[in-house]
Amino acid sequence: MGVSLQSFDIFQQRQYREAIHRMGELFIYRISRPWLYYDWIFSFTPTGREQRKILKILHGFTKQVIAERKLYHEQTNDRYLRGTDTFAKYDDTELTGSM
Repeated sequence: MGVSLQSFDIFQQRQYREAIHRMGELFIYRISRPWLYYDWIFSFTPTGREQRKILKILHGFTKQVIAERKLYHEQTNDRYLRGTDTFAKYDDTELTGSM
């Protein structure tokens, strides 16, 4: 996500790394069992509940990174974002030729 894990405390680093690793294991577990392909079945299993907890950890980490990035760009007046979005200056109709 463009952020060094070193900027987070050791507990958060460890929790994030373990969550990523465990999600990979759960992915392999789920794809090797066709009856778990359906979300409504998978959500009732202990593995589905574990995945839900892990996703909360990962999404929380992602939200924290996004919040820090927003704050950073607000503090720098978006100067590092200028020129990165080449399509922002064009209207959709100019790009597609519609209308």
